[in-house]
Amino acid sequence: MQNTEVHRKVQKINEQKLPAKDPDEKHTDYIVCSTVRSGSALLCKTLSQSGLGQPEEYFHKHRIRQLKLEGRPEAFADYCRALVDGARCGKGAFGMKLHWWQLQDFLRLARGLSVYAGLGDREILDRFFPNAKYVYLRRQDVVAQAVSAAIAAQTGQWESLQRRPSDTRKTAPTRERTIKFQPWRIYEWEKSLLKQNQDWVNFFQVNQLDYLEVVYEDLVCSFPETIAELIGYISGESSLLVNVEMPTRRQSNTVNRRFIQRYRRFPKSVMAVLYWLYGKLRPQQLGGGA
Repeated sequence: MQNTEVHRKVQKINEQKLPAKDPDEKHTDYIVCSTVRSGSALLCKTLSQSGLGQPEEYFHKHRIRQLKLEGRPEAFADYCRALVDGARCGKGAFGMKLHWWQLQDFLRLARGLSVYAGLGDREILDRFFPNAKYVYLRRQDVVAQAVSAAIAAQTGQWESLQRRPSDTRKTAPTRERTIKFQPWRIYEWEKSLLKQNQDWVNFFQVNQLDYLEVVYEDLVCSFPETIAELIGYISGESSLLVNVEMPTRRQSNTVNRRFIQRYRRFPKSVMAVLYWLYGKLRPQQLGGGA
């Protein structure tokens, strides 16, 4: 009896902490589903400047650690509720960006609430973000994306929406750092990015989620048209954008192009052996940036 009473109290607390969910209440909510170095910063900054919320990496591992949300389900629920209510601004929109592993962290933390423990992925997302639109951003040239990620991992120069103007943390100087051509690391990123892309597609299919696919190369080549289509999809209204400028500069340079050319010369069989040797000599888990 005593355990049952405790369970009821905990469940009552959890229910009180859940984000408000009204399926009939319409909001312009959206989730940008992406991978690193896919152009997500460019896309999200443009959406922000268009008045569609502040789509940031709200479930980035560093933010989760900073807010001490691990093992604190009530704090996590409070954070989600405050996040959605506070971020809905401008046109009444809430947006966020999720890389694949950030989605996994979000679902894991959500299931820390007893009322969510037995729910599927879509059920959890629908409870937290009712009527959300899904935008799947990918890059056609995964090799170029992998090279960009490998370089960013060396320099620490990730284009991220995590940092604020008030953030005074110092970053290590990178101008004098020599960027090394490490084909095994590029291969590692290529494998990881391909898998994450497939994971996203499987996730949409399994959960029967409609989504708009945006290809980075199309975004760059036809920026105003792609953004207009995207805003129309999110808001449900036709959008006629004329003079839309890119809010970020492309970080690709001659180093990227040179590395891409060199990497493409390696047969995949050779890369697989190099990667295997690299893993044996220096096992290192592939980390994520912004």
